[in-house]
Amino acid sequence: MKLRQLPRAIRAFRSVLSDRLFLNLPLAEREAAACDLDDKSLLSWVRWALATSAKFYRNDAEKRGREVAEVVTLHGVIALALATLEANATRATFDVGGVTYRGEEKGDWRVTIETPTHD
Repeated sequence: MKLRQLPRAIRAFRSVLSDRLFLNLPLAEREAAACDLDDKSLLSWVRWALATSAKFYRNDAEKRGREVAEVVTLHGVIALALATLEANATRATFDVGGVTYRGEEKGDWRVTIETPTHD
């Protein structure tokens, strides 16, 4: 590892220890990390990331007394809310086309995230 990469490695290690996985890293850091890897290393990193994510979601579900699918959904909603806030918006629409699930086409979907209005 190059000396200049040490601070990034330390941040990544701390994020894992604090249950804040790579998914919480700023977009620029996630892209830079992927760009630095050759294809073989990237595949290894993706496998590690998927295994780590699965473990994180299982642990989080157990801690909350919920099903893994509920926790994954909750994290997805939080990620969309954070993306909306990062864009300095109170409402955002996300379109996903051609969704398939377990080999079956489920169509196109639209998710709208907005802050609730309080009267």
